[in-house]
Amino acid sequence: MNSVPTFRHGRSYVVFGAADRGGCAGVVAIIFVLTLLVIPPMLLLVSESIRNDTFTSLMELLQDDIKELGVSNIHAGDMVHAVSDDVFVTPGAFDPEMSVVVPNALLL
Repeated sequence: MNSVPTFRHGRSYVVFGAADRGGCAGVVAIIFVLTLLVIPPMLLLVSESIRNDTFTSLMELLQDDIKELGVSNIHAGDMVHAVSDDVFVTPGAFDPEMSVVVPNALLL
């Protein structure tokens, strides 16, 4: 028996897995790192854009001059605020002059 360690002589062979030098592990790692670096900032930008749009529209609504319905200086296109206990939801509203039916309309 030979007890001295010897080195293998002859053809080399390819070992797939952790010792893979020419495989796709490096490419997959680069794609994974780029995904981690690109996707979260894009999601943050989209969410910030949505939040900004919501905030801007809310501030426009709050800063607008909302008038009470009984005020006499109401012009066409003004936003009005009305409170009434006589509002109820019906199966539909009907205008006989225009022959229009609106389902689930609010009637005052």
